Amino acid sequence: MLSISQASNCLSCVEWLPSESGPGVVQYKKIAFQDKSFINFLENILGKLDNKIHEGTNKNLTLSLDSNNVSISSFKYDKSISLKEKIDWYENIFLGPYVLKNYDIYYYSLEPISAEILVIYIDKQIKKNILESCEKHGFNLKHLSIDIFSANSSLNMYNGPNENYILWKIGKNKNHTLLFFKDKNFSNYINFNLYKKIEILQSFGSEYYTEKLVSTIEHLVSYQKMKSLDIDFFDQIYVYQTKNNYDLLKQISSIDTNTITLMNIGSKFLNKNLKNKISYNLLSFNENGNSLEGIDV
Repeated sequence: MLSISQASNCLSCVEWLPSESGPGVVQYKKIAFQDKSFINFLENILGKLDNKIHEGTNKNLTLSLDSNNVSISSFKYDKSISLKEKIDWYENIFLGPYVLKNYDIYYYSLEPISAEILVIYIDKQIKKNILESCEKHGFNLKHLSIDIFSANSSLNMYNGPNENYILWKIGKNKNHTLLFFKDKNFSNYINFNLYKKIEILQSFGSEYYTEKLVSTIEHLVSYQKMKSLDIDFFDQIYVYQTKNNYDLLKQISSIDTNTITLMNIGSKFLNKNLKNKISYNLLSFNENGNSLEGIDV
């Protein structure tokens, strides 16, 4: 298996083989990447890996795209109307023929109370370029995902999350993304910039939980203790990042180690010899989690 995740201008690449004790990592490496069109992208990757792809490696490939390489929106629906009817209306009336012709569209239900659907658009030309590069180099594209959603697969594989949890990605240029799961159901998606105050860029899902999530983040980035925070709506916060400055991450994760968990993919997947030692430069590999779906570890 060759697993690739895109974070801005960098690709995190992992080759692994199945074994009785779980995935056995053959090699992993970060590779600089500038071509967001993905034209013949595997040529660049295969040429820069330290070792040739192992003969025993199946030719399956998983890819996680940076969310800046896709479009995300949502729509609410009337529960008295079937979801299929609502999607048909949304595509025919709201999106129109241009979007339908040029984008692959994926729909994900948010927590039932909000009666809202998250919509993700992937440019068909980018997907075509990805598939053509895979075909050229003999790979089968097994799974295509998006950064934080792929990290949620890592979380479910290695951390066994609670019923109600927050997944927090600290990205570059003060950009952050949150997913919130209520009773293990996908409830909220929030993307924001963090300066002196939170500047929400996109927010989908329950307005009630959006307010609580924003209040929680504001509390934590002011480095206040958890005991002074209303945390009745979640059990755990899982956090990782893809940027290189770790100051904020270290400060946040040290506030309350019982409630805030740093997603340490390094020692759990990439290099088990690390024995739970945190390698901050490996945290971006959490976004390779979609390659592990359906695997016993």
